Amino acid sequence: DLAAGRFSILHFYDRRIRRIFPALALVLLTVLAVGWFTLLPDEYRLLGKHVAGGAAFAANLLLWAEAGYFDVSAGLKPLLHLWSLGVEEQFYLLWPLLLWAATRWGGVAAMTLAVATASFAANLVLTVHDANDAFYLPVARFWELMLGAWLARAAVKGQMPSPRQREAAAAGGAALLLAGFLVIVDDRDFPGWRALLPTLGTALLILAGPQAWFNRRVLALKPMVMIGLISYPLYLWHWPLLSFARIFVFEPSPELRIGLCALAVALAWLTYALIEKPVRHGQPWVVPGLAGTVAAMGVAGALVWGSQGAAGPRFAGTAVPVADLGFAASVPPAYENTPIGSQIFTKSDPGRDFFAETGAAPRVAVLGDSHASRLYAGLKMVSGRSAVNIGRGTCPPIVGAGVRWTRTGEDLDCQPVVDRALAFAMRSPEVEAIVLTAYFSGFGHDRELYDVATGAPLSIEAGLARTLAVLALSGKPVVVALDVPRLPSACVRRGFPIWRGIDTSRCRVSPAQQAEAERPAVRAVHDADTPNVSLLRLSEALCSGNACGEIDPRNLLYARDGHHLTVAGARRVGAALERALPSP
Repeated sequence: DLAAGRFSILHFYDRRIRRIFPALALVLLTVLAVGWFTLLPDEYRLLGKHVAGGAAFAANLLLWAEAGYFDVSAGLKPLLHLWSLGVEEQFYLLWPLLLWAATRWGGVAAMTLAVATASFAANLVLTVHDANDAFYLPVARFWELMLGAWLARAAVKGQMPSPRQREAAAAGGAALLLAGFLVIVDDRDFPGWRALLPTLGTALLILAGPQAWFNRRVLALKPMVMIGLISYPLYLWHWPLLSFARIFVFEPSPELRIGLCALAVALAWLTYALIEKPVRHGQPWVVPGLAGTVAAMGVAGALVWGSQGAAGPRFAGTAVPVADLGFAASVPPAYENTPIGSQIFTKSDPGRDFFAETGAAPRVAVLGDSHASRLYAGLKMVSGRSAVNIGRGTCPPIVGAGVRWTRTGEDLDCQPVVDRALAFAMRSPEVEAIVLTAYFSGFGHDRELYDVATGAPLSIEAGLARTLAVLALSGKPVVVALDVPRLPSACVRRGFPIWRGIDTSRCRVSPAQQAEAERPAVRAVHDADTPNVSLLRLSEALCSGNACGEIDPRNLLYARDGHHLTVAGARRVGAALERALPSP
């Protein structure tokens, strides 16, 4: 169009609106409606925020701003996937203008290559610095769309490959896609170089064209073509279905997930046939109507957000339970940009947890796993103490110990990080008190502890006693915080509609059961018999009467997995730790 002198920015966005808005408006409306009947106020408020962000095509920027330790687990965000739609539409705000300028003054190829190179370089740098920045910020993702821009230019110029080159491109593209399925996993930084696998693989398949054998014999099959036709509404529908299932069930079964994927395909086909196709070729007045509808969805989301999750209209006259969704369900990410962190950890330490205040010498060192991170965060919420949290997810603070996954036998390489952290806490003159805690009761369920020196199995009791004997040499006060009660996962039952209340009666253990779970750590402290070691029963902050666990009808104290605490729970144990520490 630019070459022919007939490009119109209005016509361009007319086509974008017809393509993007119909299915998007329907999914936003559906998610808001489902959330009205099923989500607690805190959850619904967050959903409203994401609806507003999705309608404004800024979901990636909102999610980027939220990312961090206090964020909600990705699987519990029904509109998480709209980050990519935000990146795409932000690209389409800039690309027509850049292309118009490059066409007018020449150098389309140079401009395309320059933008793609700069964006890919930003992707590599940001992935190393902070993978959240690289994942959500458009500057690190535009290069993926620029591959398509380069292909479009090649097609316009008639620069198509020879038959032999087409076959090689198709085979290479299919191989790269297959490699992407194997290499891209959720515990590795992304995008980085790994994003080349799906994007370059797709680009090669497109470049190969319809005559290449793989495209003709595989991608041209009717089921594959159908998936292509409904791919956009399928993209919109699949994640909300899976996310709501996780909200309700915690760990949906494979059968449920497969059924939801089938439902997503059915909804996508209906959306394509009944909404997308008629609207795409509808009258001109359809476009302002679509724009107004998506804008109305954005306003509705903003109202839900501003009204604290519509608590008043939905819970009128009844007690409103607070989900307190501050913590992710997964192991929190590392915060390592401090002088203290660089002394202990390197970038190659995966899964580590590190928190510290910049510019303040830590008076208290909290050592442990992700449970220690909750305790540390709770301490910081209720206290002005200078503190540091050093440890690593899944790794208990036990000297000379290794950890393996029980089912796979994979070694988590805990010992180097834990030993460095313990040495730092002992030797640092700024640290005046040391706190140890971990998910001790998790051993025997999914992890096993062993002695690195001998390879023999190691009990929590023996390992902790050995560690306390070493820490006693520092002469510093040591507080062993006994772990929180372990509850059944996803034990909370939601009423339907949600304003009928929630049932936490299954989220309980008896004080006797908790005392039995604490017994190995208690014996270790008694065996160590050192005057500078004290015990703190965190369970006392989470028990009432004859029950421990979800004891507060207005605040959920536990995350969905039954052993990580929410912000409300962390605040309770943090207050208990503050009382147990020596006066600052």
